Amino acid sequence: MGHIIVDVAEGIATAIISAPPMNALTAAMRVELLERICQFENDDSIRAIILRGDGPKAFCAGFDIGEISQTLGSAEKTLAQLERDAELFDRLAHCRKPTLAVVEGFALGGGLELAVCCDFILASEGARFGLPEIKLGAMPVAGGTLRVTRLVGPARTRQLMLLGDPIDSATALAWGLIARVVPQADFSAESMALGRKLAAGPALAMQYAKRAIDAALDLSETEALAMAREGGARLATSFDLAAAVQAFSSRQAPQFRDKIDRGE
Repeated sequence: MGHIIVDVAEGIATAIISAPPMNALTAAMRVELLERICQFENDDSIRAIILRGDGPKAFCAGFDIGEISQTLGSAEKTLAQLERDAELFDRLAHCRKPTLAVVEGFALGGGLELAVCCDFILASEGARFGLPEIKLGAMPVAGGTLRVTRLVGPARTRQLMLLGDPIDSATALAWGLIARVVPQADFSAESMALGRKLAAGPALAMQYAKRAIDAALDLSETEALAMAREGGARLATSFDLAAAVQAFSSRQAPQFRDKIDRGE
């Protein structure tokens, strides 16, 4: 039975999707991962969150197909399960802390939908990304119709969703689906280096920046720009900004200490 393995070090919480080799997510694992994300967000000692799969074969190959039969024939049961699952994907997509999906091997279906909820996707050269649900007579239902479309546009999303064929990491990078491709030999070191950089950053400024980016997609131009100005004004009273200005003047590296704003 699969589960979520947690490792916390250097201010970074890593959640490992463990159901090798393909790391398909059962309903119980999705609930467990949601609980872990909430725990990480509420722990001030954790400043960055990493998601990865257990082993080199897959980040996550989606939902456990064996469980789908339990709701076949009932639109009501299916919708109820999808709404429960949405809590995980929405919480991750709107997490106040920086998030990183580290993808080796396959990120398919719900696995890709999970990855695109993160701020960054770091992929190995051999990683492959896809939304193959159409080959089962199904469709992506965990946010991919929105979040993948926002990243790569409707034409490329149609290619992923209507044909169901995966793309390689080079194509995913060219499309804007992922942030970086790293050679396999450097993959572990590079993923931790990015995690450390995020954990060392100004938590409050990153939270407000993330909120402003989301607003640019969800709100009108006037509303989105007003939200950005509001965030900048709030940061003017922060410890981190004052300390960074002083450090800059003395040519020293700033040490950021502010915590996230839980009221946002």
